[in-house]
Amino acid sequence: MAEQKYFDSSEEIIILCPYCMGEIEEDTQICPHCKQDTQNDAPFEMTLEEYESEPRVNCTSCGKPILELANICPFCGNHQKH
Repeated sequence: MAEQKYFDSSEEIIILCPYCMGEIEEDTQICPHCKQDTQNDAPFEMTLEEYESEPRVNCTSCGKPILELANICPFCGNHQKH
């Protein structure tokens, strides 16, 4: 029988805005980083370990490192061209 993998409750889960990938609270309606309505799309959830290992790119406008998945920079609010 194959070993089943269960979620380790000690792993911290990060909830991210679906647009800028900035960290948000579970019940956030407007992202404090990019000001987008987070109720229109499902937020991303990942462990802290997954978050830290996600690839980063520099924002095309302000140059700060952001998650490659981000469509909007959480720092300057500019849309990204990937």
